[in-house]
Amino acid sequence: MEVYRRLNLPRFEGNQLCDLLGFRSRSPLTSSEIESLARLTKVYREWKQKGHSVKVFCKNYQGNQGNQGNL
Repeated sequence: MEVYRRLNLPRFEGNQLCDLLGFRSRSPLTSSEIESLARLTKVYREWKQKGHSVKVFCKNYQGNQGNQGNL
């Protein structure tokens, strides 16, 4: 997906984050969806710098989603 290249995401990580937001089945993404993915990617990169995998990030995000709302 071109959006992964623009966000400098490997395909696997991009797929995981899109699945997390429920965007994977939609193509092409709307500008609002791309902005949401970009915000999520920023938070994910902070986690990644601390040594966490995309799977750990997604699991934590899903667990906190009800408490914090959308990014």
